Amino acid sequence: MTEASTSPRRHVGPLWGILGWTVAILMVGALYLLWTLASDSFGRVVPAPEFVFAKLADLLESDRFWKATGGTLIGWLPGFLLGGLLGLAVGIVGGRFRIMASFFGPALLIVMAFPIPLTATLLMTWEGLDGYFGRVLCAALMTFVVVAAALIVARKDRWDADFWRSLCRGLAVAAILALGVVLFVEMFSGREKLGTMLSLAVTTFDMGQVFAIGIAAWILGILVAAPFLLAGWLIALIARWADRAQPDGSR
Repeated sequence: MTEASTSPRRHVGPLWGILGWTVAILMVGALYLLWTLASDSFGRVVPAPEFVFAKLADLLESDRFWKATGGTLIGWLPGFLLGGLLGLAVGIVGGRFRIMASFFGPALLIVMAFPIPLTATLLMTWEGLDGYFGRVLCAALMTFVVVAAALIVARKDRWDADFWRSLCRGLAVAAILALGVVLFVEMFSGREKLGTMLSLAVTTFDMGQVFAIGIAAWILGILVAAPFLLAGWLIALIARWADRAQPDGSR
């Protein structure tokens, strides 16, 4: 048994979580302030916030937007699930056995260093424009690398609360990054997808639409990561209650 597994578990109090969310909200407020100042000076490139939010409201009422969002998620979800399962398997083995961590390390490095959008471009030449498999593969590769690396770095030798929290954090990050990769690929090889709408807005220099779609994609990224962040928080809360219920001598 490793030293990490025999040491007493230390839980972070809820105050730090509240402080973290407070800082995050302040960061959003600071970005909004910078956005407002930039729109006053560079209005042609940086549209005013009220104009962008009006565009966003029109976007949310558009059937085309929801159809495009559904098409993007259809390409993201299978890749995320496949990559998550493979990353979980590799991460468990690599996190438990240091020899296997050294064995899987170079492979993960190669996958991380390889430009994933290039993979979709190559597949597009075989599948044609709007190839489905290319988007799934890119999402799977990104998810696999992030989840496997998160579990290997955590080096957990037992399936305790810390293991599941590490997994939840890895899945949350992987969900956002995989979605970003799918959107990027769709900008070059998609039809009627969210990335396609963003590419069209950039091509026509419709900066209000660019910012509106960007905000929509940002919110979508938060939504796909939220279940895993919530699961990690619940796991930590349950573990804290379980520790408090144990006698002092058994901790």
